Amino acid sequence: MIRRTRLSCCLALILALPAGMAWCAFAVRAQEPRESRVVVLMYHHVSTNASNGGTITPALFREHLETLRRLNLPVISVPQLAAFLDGQLELPPQSVVLTFDDGYQSFYTKVFPELRAFQIPATVFIIVRPTAQPETASPSLPHLSWKELREMVESGLVTVAPHTYDQHRFVPLPGGKTAPALVSRAFLPRPKRGETVDEYEDRVLADFARANQLFQEHLGFTPEYFAFPYGRCDPWLIRLCRVSGYRLLFTTRPGVITCSTDPLQLPRYNAGNQEMSAADLEELLRNAFRQPVQTNGGH
Repeated sequence: MIRRTRLSCCLALILALPAGMAWCAFAVRAQEPRESRVVVLMYHHVSTNASNGGTITPALFREHLETLRRLNLPVISVPQLAAFLDGQLELPPQSVVLTFDDGYQSFYTKVFPELRAFQIPATVFIIVRPTAQPETASPSLPHLSWKELREMVESGLVTVAPHTYDQHRFVPLPGGKTAPALVSRAFLPRPKRGETVDEYEDRVLADFARANQLFQEHLGFTPEYFAFPYGRCDPWLIRLCRVSGYRLLFTTRPGVITCSTDPLQLPRYNAGNQEMSAADLEELLRNAFRQPVQTNGGH
């Protein structure tokens, strides 16, 4: 394999980044070559009323973006991360990916303007049903519309992927307990028994197929990336995701991504809460990039 010069690596990255992001490439410093590391940050809702752990104010989110720029950390897209994991794209020693779960309309009204201002990419994992059927969403917490999603995709800054069609929920278990739907065989009240393996698989695969169909109809592509609801996964669910065409799968387990990280169990750090100050985010990133890398498979 021909060894690339540092300059050619920088040029390759600059060409791969969206317009306006060339400043990011200069995060590469004059130092000894080392393994590239990527930190994925997870957010959910952005609102001036940040009263719960899954919400961050617009002002603090902007401070997060300013921190990334001040630290000269390249912000790359999920498709660029996929190319890196496939061995098709070289990255600087340190990069960041921004992801948002659930698909709340605040991504369009509060986040998207900042992405355009900073010219950086992000990915939103949407629960598809409240987008397809807005009446099923909470009136106080509306979800993104197909029109808004198309506009953001066309900007080149936003990647859209599913967070299930309608399985981001809990299902009943025997004894009155509940568990996340994608990793559990539900208790069926009629007849009073648990789902069979075939019934569980049919439910999950039908959900994924419905999400993929709507993506194709409304956005013109079949999604390749997926975020596990509640971050929960197991080998059975991973297999069903692969059968459904998803090749990058995101958990909520913290960790750093390298070229040897399993693309079917990608870690993320939760940065989307009001307790994560800009200083805290900087400390999180510095500690994450310093920590020993633990791989969980590879390919």
